Amino acid sequence: MKVSIFIFSLLFSIGCFSQKVYPYDKWKIQELSLAANFNSITFMDSSEKEILYYSNLVRINPKLFCKTYLQEYIDLNHLDISNSYISSLISTLNNSKSKNELIADTNLFEMAKSHAISMGEKGLVGHNGFENRSKKYLKGKFGAIGENCSYGDKYAMDIFMSLLIDEGVPSLGHRYNLLTSDFTSIGISIQTHKKYGINCVMDFAFDSSKIKIKSSLRFNFWK
Repeated sequence: MKVSIFIFSLLFSIGCFSQKVYPYDKWKIQELSLAANFNSITFMDSSEKEILYYSNLVRINPKLFCKTYLQEYIDLNHLDISNSYISSLISTLNNSKSKNELIADTNLFEMAKSHAISMGEKGLVGHNGFENRSKKYLKGKFGAIGENCSYGDKYAMDIFMSLLIDEGVPSLGHRYNLLTSDFTSIGISIQTHKKYGINCVMDFAFDSSKIKIKSSLRFNFWK
């Protein structure tokens, strides 16, 4: 019941601001429920769960995400689709296949939270102490690991979209972490930041118990 209410409230709030008609009705209830797989999660707040929801939607049905959430975001914010980062994202999503959803993990959450608090209190950016943090919080539980950091964006949708579009990052590392099937688990923490007001840290990892078949593992982290 709580998952259904969450999904309805998100779709309703988006629809209230729509100037155009977007095919949100094409989303299957099974897809929406799978994306909102955090009903029993108590360690993340509503904004962190909202980011997880968008992260899973774009993985589960990238083409439909492109036609709905991304297209409406582009229109509402008057973004230029000729911008190379936006045009490449549209192309990537339209040519992507469905991937596994990400499962919220308490160890990854604590790792993300510690970094977001530390960077926020110091007014810094980046992945300071990433390897030491991964050893402390993950204790060898996971395979491939990655990290995204966002600064200054207040709302969940803006945080997520800025990382997905990844403008100004030639490697598109944030986008890769969000879309790759190399990861099965995630932790997201939003904290205050001394310089930028808000910072968000997303830590990703591969847990072999979450998926049966896994190809090559990678070690990636991007700011």
